[in-house]
Amino acid sequence: GRMELPEVAANHATRVLRLGESDALRVFDEGLEFAATIATIDKRRVILEVEPTQRIGYDGAKMGAATAAWMAEQKAQQG
Repeated sequence: GRMELPEVAANHATRVLRLGESDALRVFDEGLEFAATIATIDKRRVILEVEPTQRIGYDGAKMGAATAAWMAEQKAQQG
């Protein structure tokens, strides 16, 4: 399905990580990690296509948008 990144995470993804449309990334929601692809980017919004059947992991903790963005950056740097 599709989801919109929170503003902090969207800003981080596009301005810090310089991700673009079609780039793959991992997103986190209430401790679950999912594979996703950036579907569209406009001035203030980033819309992802999330693969709900490809749950990657569970860390047992809830995290905010800033933490999720930081974790996405760490995963991106790892390759």
